[in-house]
Amino acid sequence: HRISFANGSYDSEGGRIDVDWAEEEGVVVLNVCKPGEVEAVFEIEGEITAVTIDGEEATLDMAANAEEVQIRYIPANK
Repeated sequence: HRISFANGSYDSEGGRIDVDWAEEEGVVVLNVCKPGEVEAVFEIEGEITAVTIDGEEATLDMAANAEEVQIRYIPANK
């Protein structure tokens, strides 16, 4: 069996970071919620199909300082 979902959180010096992901019909849905002051680096291996920041359509380049990020992608190892 493969792992099809996971979640976790981390209390950083800059605030709480929550992450979860789930695979839905071959597409991974990654959700990150963090303080805007905490910079994130997203390294996605696969084809990104959608990026949403604070509920609005966006690009991955815009996600580093966003508070709520959702990335949908098809993993490269599929």
